[in-house]
Amino acid sequence: VGAATTEGGTEAEIKIPRTLQGIVSARLDRLDNKTKAVLRYASVIGKNFRKDVISRVTQYDATMKKEIGSSLDESLDKLLAEGLLMIIYEREDLLEYTFKHSMTYEVVYNSMVEEMLKEVHGMVGESIEFLNGDRIEEYYEILANHFELASNLDKCIHYYELSGDKLAKAYINKEALDCYHKCVIALKKEAELTNIEQSLVNQKLSDIYYKAGMIYY
Repeated sequence: VGAATTEGGTEAEIKIPRTLQGIVSARLDRLDNKTKAVLRYASVIGKNFRKDVISRVTQYDATMKKEIGSSLDESLDKLLAEGLLMIIYEREDLLEYTFKHSMTYEVVYNSMVEEMLKEVHGMVGESIEFLNGDRIEEYYEILANHFELASNLDKCIHYYELSGDKLAKAYINKEALDCYHKCVIALKKEAELTNIEQSLVNQKLSDIYYKAGMIYY
C-alpha cells in the first residue's frame, strides 16, 4: 500500500495483489539500472509526464547526472520498446509519455523509500516551477501536492492558497475550499515544527478562513 501523485496533482491509495506485484517486479528487474532509475523518477512526476520535466529532474544534481548521464533518451526508448511507456502527445517542442499500465506505475512508485520520495518530489516541484514560469498558474495545485509530499511546507502553503484563490474566482467552490483546508492543515503543521511566530500563523489562518467564508457569503 502506498500513495502516488499524478501530474494532475491527485493523490491515490494504491493496493496491489502480491502475486501481480511480483510479476510486474520481476519484469522490471530485467531492466538495466539506469533505465530503472529513469522509470522511478518518472513515476514521481506522475502517471503522465513530460520529457522536459524528466530531463530536468534527472540532471538535477551531480548524483543524478552520474546515475543517468546522457542515457535518458536511450532509456526512454528502451521503456517504449518494452511496452512499459507510450507516447500520448508529441509536437516539436513537447513530448509527453504515460505509463502504459497503471499497475506498473504503482509498483515503481511504491518501490521507492520515503526519504527518496520526499527528495524527488521536491526536485519535481522545482523543475515544474522553472519550466513553467510564464504559465505557473496552470500548475498551482500540482505544485502544492508535490511540495506537500516533499515536506516543503512553505511552498505547499503558498501554492494551495494560490490554487484556492484561482478556483474561487472561477466559482469552483468545492475544490477551492478543499485547497484552503489543505492550506490550513499545512499552516498548523508548520507552526508545530518550526519557531514561526504564532501571531503570524494566526494572521495567515485568519486570511484563509476569511477567503473560505467569502465563498458562502
